[in-house]
Amino acid sequence: MAYNILLIGSGNVGSRHLQALVKIPFKIQIDIIEPKKSAKELSISRLNEINYDEKTKLIVWHDSYNSKIPKSSVVIVSTLSKGRSDLLNQLIMDGHTRILSEKTLCQSKSEFDKIIKTCKKYGAKIWVNTNPRCFASYKKLKKLIPKQSQVNMVVNSNPELGMGTNAIHYIDLFSWLNDDYDIKLDGAHLLDLLSNKRGTDFIEFSGTVMGILKNHAIFVMSFLDNYPKSVTVKISTNTSDFYIDETAGTLLQIKKNKCKSEKFTFEHVSSLTKKIIMDIIASDSCCLPTILESYNGHLELFRIFNHHIFKKTKKRVNLCPIT
Repeated sequence: MAYNILLIGSGNVGSRHLQALVKIPFKIQIDIIEPKKSAKELSISRLNEINYDEKTKLIVWHDSYNSKIPKSSVVIVSTLSKGRSDLLNQLIMDGHTRILSEKTLCQSKSEFDKIIKTCKKYGAKIWVNTNPRCFASYKKLKKLIPKQSQVNMVVNSNPELGMGTNAIHYIDLFSWLNDDYDIKLDGAHLLDLLSNKRGTDFIEFSGTVMGILKNHAIFVMSFLDNYPKSVTVKISTNTSDFYIDETAGTLLQIKKNKCKSEKFTFEHVSSLTKKIIMDIIASDSCCLPTILESYNGHLELFRIFNHHIFKKTKKRVNLCPIT
């Protein structure tokens, strides 16, 4: 049996998804929608970097989406957030009911609510690609945390790495570690608005975002100019502290004044997506958060970022300009 995978967008992230898809160890057809010649060329060049069984992978290119494209086993939506909500709704109405979407899922509460309504009407499922929780290193760490523990998290990085782009990854990780997705955020300590490398439709942020859960677990994320261009994460419970440098690939656990060091492996889309898609096909589930699990974190980011934009520019925005 051959499965159909639909990939929408084959730019930087989409081409990494494609590298993972061709490593799936059974026959699949991959329909790719990509209107930009440069993005298509990037995907082809990245396919040429790896070895895979070309006989079991049929790749079909399309310049635009239309309802005649074969019904998919899974869709991967790797477009920018602007306009994605309309695309997701159309895909579901056309019968594509299992979707892996890049973050940020959309740009407003009204868009998010409409997507959820469409999912319920058509029996669709969407998973959001905030994937640190899928890393083997974080899975192993979670197993070391006693059940129902309060898990605090501090994330530090540099604004050049993109606070708006990355915030949802760590909010989801924090929520997953605490098994609680009802986070409340505070953006009072956000600083400058910055340009976004993905274009003038989007902006970036600097400063600090804080959050809290019902169990009083605290989340602090700072992207400041004096911090190095790496990502460090401190995870604390009442029994252990974990110091992680995602960029350097190190994890240090301190428990009862004893120190244990081991390797931390940052896992990339080009490898993770293979297992995620295979899990969805096999069990209709995967390690990623569902849109319902991701809902509150998205809405809180929309709220604090939109408020900060108004505070800085005196302009109200309806669509949060992050992707």
